[in-house]
Amino acid sequence: MDAIAIVVAAVCGVLVGAGLVWFLLRGKDGVLRSEAEALRLRVEGLLTDRTKAEAEASGRSDRILQLELELNQAVEEREALRQRYHECDVELNTLKATLDERELSFEKQINEIKSMESNLKESFKVLSSEALSKSTEELIKRYRDHDEEAGKAKKAEIENLLQPVQKELKRLEEFNQKMDQERKLDSSSLGEQIKQLASGTGKLISALQGAGSAGRWGEVQLKRIVELAGMQERVDYVAQESIAGTDGVQRPDMQVFLPGGRTMVIDSKVPIQDLEAMEAADEDGRKALSMAVANKVMEYAKSLNKKDYAKLESAPDYVVMFMASESAFRMAVEGRPGLIEDVMNLNVVVATPSTLLSLLKAVNYGWRQEKLAKEAQNIQKWGKDLYDALVTMKGYYDDLGRKINAVGVSYNKFGGSLDRHVIPKARRMADAGLPVKEEVNETAVVEFSERELRAADFAALPESGGQLSLD
Repeated sequence: MDAIAIVVAAVCGVLVGAGLVWFLLRGKDGVLRSEAEALRLRVEGLLTDRTKAEAEASGRSDRILQLELELNQAVEEREALRQRYHECDVELNTLKATLDERELSFEKQINEIKSMESNLKESFKVLSSEALSKSTEELIKRYRDHDEEAGKAKKAEIENLLQPVQKELKRLEEFNQKMDQERKLDSSSLGEQIKQLASGTGKLISALQGAGSAGRWGEVQLKRIVELAGMQERVDYVAQESIAGTDGVQRPDMQVFLPGGRTMVIDSKVPIQDLEAMEAADEDGRKALSMAVANKVMEYAKSLNKKDYAKLESAPDYVVMFMASESAFRMAVEGRPGLIEDVMNLNVVVATPSTLLSLLKAVNYGWRQEKLAKEAQNIQKWGKDLYDALVTMKGYYDDLGRKINAVGVSYNKFGGSLDRHVIPKARRMADAGLPVKEEVNETAVVEFSERELRAADFAALPESGGQLSLD
């Protein structure tokens, strides 16, 4: 038993020792692993730093190469500038030599001129007083003749410049008179035309009796109204002209041309029958008839909307439905108070003879306004041309004045030269005993001054640049 106990104790001791050894070795292995991981991270950081350092070294190498290229370019530019400086220095020396040669040549020419002047002075000394007087008188006569011719030429030039101005002013006056006459005729004839239209519509009820007559009467009334409005066929409107629509070829009763290249379509075939019942005493029958007329008008407006006249390229946003009877229109409105708004929602506008005449008058007035606008543009252009002509004439006037003044200054200088240099020497010749018929008098000084135009428009020419403002 003792031996077994010893063996068991030995085995237990071995096991305990092995456990202790294993435990110690396990703790040391964890420390070694931690140190290895730290070393790995440090190595990776060093590799990253090495990569960055290599990249920076490569960038610095490229910068050094770029700086070397810039340095070489600067050296080449410096050499080019040095060469250019040398060439300029040589050119400057050449110019200095040329200038010295020209100065010598000029001095030689000046000496020759002085010699010629001395010879001329000696030549003038031998002139007699009679020849001097004749030459002076001849010079004065020539100048006076020249001054008279210049005045005539100036007058003729101004008249030529004013001719287009006078024509434009006369044309403008005639245009204003024509516009006044047209306005007076329009105002006087409008009342008469309305009276004629009212008398014509009085025959409407009897004319509308019978099937199929309503559309024809509407066309006749429509043509009469456009004539009263002062419009001409094939000029201001076309009748029964075929046009291409979305549903094929359409043929409206009339197309009125509007300013701006647009077209207004008018249809006059709205069906209106049994108008004699409008005078019936029965109120219920009248209301029923009013509703029937309103329904017919509404149905016809829907049919016009389906034709898509308003979708044509040159048409406005609506179609005019012409009702040749004022009383029928009132009856339709009584039967359906919202008829006008309902029809307009279909892009259709109801027009009676009076309203259509007013509408066409407005269209005709628009054409006249467009004509007036074009005439106004022409007047603006004529005014600008007139102003430009005045600016040109003012320039000629100033130039002529400067030239005349320059001639006067030259004349006075010539006379002063005679008084200072020639006449005293001629008098000395007479004083020395030279026989003369009469003494030489001093030349008269003629005063010249350029007359400036005082108009405010001309005074503002330099600032305005010769431009006409019609704002």
